[in-house]
Amino acid sequence: MIAWRHYILVGLFLAMIGALCVRVVYLGVTQKNFLQQQGDARSVRREVMPAMRGAIVDRNGEPLAVSTPVFSVWIDPSRAEVSATTLHKVARLLGLQGDTLARRLADNQRREHLVLARRVRWDVAERLRALKIKHLYLDNEYRRYYPAAETTAHVVGVTDIKDQGAEGVEYALNDRLSGKHGAKIVLKDQLGQTIRDLEYIAAPVYGQEVKLTLDQRLQYVAYSELKSAVQSHKAKSGSLVMVDARNGDILALVNQPSYNPNDIPEKMLGMRNRAVTDPYEPGSTIKPFTALAALESGHFKADTLIDTHPGFFHVGKKLIEDPVNRKVISLSQAIQKSSQVAIAKVAMDLPEDAVFDVLSRAGLGDYLGSGLPGEVMGYFASDQLRYPVVQATFSYGYGLSVTPVQLAQAYAVLGAGGLQRPVTLLKLQQPPIPRRIIAE
Repeated sequence: MIAWRHYILVGLFLAMIGALCVRVVYLGVTQKNFLQQQGDARSVRREVMPAMRGAIVDRNGEPLAVSTPVFSVWIDPSRAEVSATTLHKVARLLGLQGDTLARRLADNQRREHLVLARRVRWDVAERLRALKIKHLYLDNEYRRYYPAAETTAHVVGVTDIKDQGAEGVEYALNDRLSGKHGAKIVLKDQLGQTIRDLEYIAAPVYGQEVKLTLDQRLQYVAYSELKSAVQSHKAKSGSLVMVDARNGDILALVNQPSYNPNDIPEKMLGMRNRAVTDPYEPGSTIKPFTALAALESGHFKADTLIDTHPGFFHVGKKLIEDPVNRKVISLSQAIQKSSQVAIAKVAMDLPEDAVFDVLSRAGLGDYLGSGLPGEVMGYFASDQLRYPVVQATFSYGYGLSVTPVQLAQAYAVLGAGGLQRPVTLLKLQQPPIPRRIIAE
């Protein structure tokens, strides 16, 4: 009786093994493609290979914007099971509140993709990997770093959370800097970690390097001096543009207030690039161009005398005056002493559009095309010059508006002895051919 039971049990056991073998063979033959697809769906992934953004450097090759490797951390809330203790460890590593993170996971239980943090450092990513949390993933990406910080912020600009240009050169030349992402097929384990690469679909194409005309050393000096001047004068804002008159290169361009592109506050205060976006009445900085118009007329020379006594005079109802009575001064002295009376009297002796013509040739009425976002042209028109008071005030910089970079280009004409070159921020292989607009 016991022997029969033994044989029955052995027979049933062999029958079960045989049934399993038949089932395995059946599935391997008839369901092979289906099972392979299901397995691949759980372990084979298409992964983006991010393209590193091109660097921005100054005229000497010093880096102004570079990309560093970081990670994007995300989780599959529909499948992840994380203990409260582990969840608090994750929150602490990511700089989040544990309760807040738990609430986010609870509110998104049906989602398959929830980003927990972007631009996570390498050391933090390694600690997260050590926790071995199922369905917590780390994707490679890049973060922009700006070595010169607020010193070059208004020129270089900043990128957004997706590493796309949002301001400055980063925005203006985004297509050139961005590159093109690649892709590959990888095999992952149950923790979401890559076991091996199966197939490369396309290699990433890295962004191109952009070389600017800025000199980082001069940029730093300009920034420090401008900041000091704005603070000492208790000004609301200030701009400084430094141009090489020999080739039109912008060597420095700074504004106050500024901002740190490595740590942008929520309100993004100080991001306006006032040197190209804010027109203003240039005032006495226009006087040298009035003197140029006088010299071009042939009726004036540098030593031509102008009587400013008694230090003021009326044009219609407008009183034009100097701080003191300059008496009789030459045209050169009128510039040196910045005499409103002398310059206005000179302008009144010239054709009404003479000063306007010189300024037009110097480029004050042009759109410069610096490439920086938000560039404006200001206001520059001659339709009111038929009125003597407008002609007089125009000669010393009122009744028109320009941006600091426009005025810098006009002054570069003076520095170049009457040759005009377009100002530029991009370092060119060959400097532009100058155009003579004023006799030397």
